[in-house]
Amino acid sequence: MLSLFALVTSSLIGSSGQRLDTRVFVLFNMRVYPMWLDRCTWLATQLGNRLDALIVAFLLFMLNYRRLAIEIIFGTLTLWLLVEIVKALSVRDRPFLTLDKTRVVGWRE
Repeated sequence: MLSLFALVTSSLIGSSGQRLDTRVFVLFNMRVYPMWLDRCTWLATQLGNRLDALIVAFLLFMLNYRRLAIEIIFGTLTLWLLVEIVKALSVRDRPFLTLDKTRVVGWRE
């Protein structure tokens, strides 16, 4: 799975990957969705937040699920490291900075 992720990531770093990325973003972003779907999407995105993962891990640790708590912490740290490496390799602006009329759900980084 990690090799597949690395292969897809390396293919998206180039200029053709940038064009594909833009097309997919525009396809989903420029459509009008109901407000509740935007909120559900935002909530699902936040569930992958590092702070939320640490809170869940702490609760599991307190409930004596120590191994699962440690796996969540290491998994979250590994995912964070991979995302940061991909961001460093791709060096792209956020879509709302480069594309006109993009919808932003939540706040702008």
